[in-house]
Amino acid sequence: MQRKHDDLGLRACDGGRVKGVIVESSAGGADWNANWEHRCFIGSGRGVKGMHVPVGSRSEKPAQVKKTAFRRTISNLNAPAFATVPQRTYGVSAPMKTIWFIRHAESLSNAGFPTDTPHAIGLSEKGMAQAEAVAAQWRTEPDLIVVSRYSRTAYTAVPLCRLHPKVQVIELPVHELTFLAPGRYVGTTETTRREPARQYWERCDPDYCDGEGAETFRNFCERVDESLKLLRQREEQRIAVFCHAYVIKAILWRQLHPEAEFNAEYMRGFFDFHLNCAVPNIRVYPFECDGDAPLNRQSPFQIEMVEG
Repeated sequence: MQRKHDDLGLRACDGGRVKGVIVESSAGGADWNANWEHRCFIGSGRGVKGMHVPVGSRSEKPAQVKKTAFRRTISNLNAPAFATVPQRTYGVSAPMKTIWFIRHAESLSNAGFPTDTPHAIGLSEKGMAQAEAVAAQWRTEPDLIVVSRYSRTAYTAVPLCRLHPKVQVIELPVHELTFLAPGRYVGTTETTRREPARQYWERCDPDYCDGEGAETFRNFCERVDESLKLLRQREEQRIAVFCHAYVIKAILWRQLHPEAEFNAEYMRGFFDFHLNCAVPNIRVYPFECDGDAPLNRQSPFQIEMVEG
C-alpha cells in the first residue's frame, strides 16, 4: 500500500481507492478515515464506533494562512508551583524519553459556536491555522504521534502527520473529561453549559455520573493514569500527544499528588487547581522519563501566531 498525506488530511491510497489509515487504540485496532469534511471511526476500539464530524461548516475547512509569521515563546504555567521550572531548549535530543502533551487547536466550541456532541467538534479557522503553526515550528521528528478519540485532536495533528508521513499514529484514551451527559451538548455553547458544569463541581462526588455517555471523575483520573503508564511502556523515545486541557491539568495535578486517592478531597483540590491553571490551545507541556523513574516535567511553551 502506498501511503500519502494530502491537503484533506490523512489518507492511504491503494489502486486509486481511498482507505482509512490504520490507527491503533488502547482497546484494539481502529480504521481511521480522516479528512476535513467527515471523520468516522470504525472497528473494535472502545468508544470509537460511529464518530462523525458534521459537514457544512466553513470553519471546518482548511484555513488559508497568508502573510502570517509564526513565532514560539517559552512560558511557565500560571500556577506558582511550576514557576521555578528551568528553561530548556526545545527540540534538542535527550538520552531519555521525551513526551510532549499538546492541547488541541481552537475548536468551534472554544470559539463560541454551538455544538451537538462533545466528541465530534471541528476546528475554527483560527484553529486550522494554529494546527499548521504547530507543524511549522516542530523541530524534532517524533517517533510516535498520539491522538484521542475526540476529533479535534486528530484535526490538530494532521499537519504534523503530513510533515512526517512515516511516523506511526495511534489512539490512546486521552480524550477530554466528559462530566456532562452528551445530551446536554445538543445545540449548546460553552457559556450555556456553565450552570450544569457548576452544579457538577459543586457536588464534588468523584463517583457521580451525569447520565448516559458521561463519565465519573474517578474513571477519568484512572484512564489518565493508565494512559501515562501505556506511554511509559512504549519503546519510542519521542512521543507527541495531542490531547485536551483537563487531561493536561490532571497530569500536572497528579505530579503534585502521585499517591493520593481519587476521593472528594482530591477532586476539590483538582477543581481549584483547574481554576488557577490556564492551558491555552496549542500550549506544549514536555515531560522526560528515564526507565521507572517518575515523569520529570519540563518548562511548557506556547506556540503563538503573530500577524505580519
